[in-house]
Amino acid sequence: YCLSPDLKLAKVVATLNNLQKLLDTINWVRPILGMTTKELSPLFSLLQGDPNLTSP
Repeated sequence: YCLSPDLKLAKVVATLNNLQKLLDTINWVRPILGMTTKELSPLFSLLQGDPNLTSP
């Protein structure tokens, strides 16, 4: 595996765009961490709703 040296997790998830960025990072390292899609499904379900990137 090759990890990006600038791997950073969001400390504040206040908008849909923040959540998308966080989940993108988590999804990228998911195979390395051994996490399943089922384990992450509660987080992915948060993506449903208002499509406006600035929505809370």
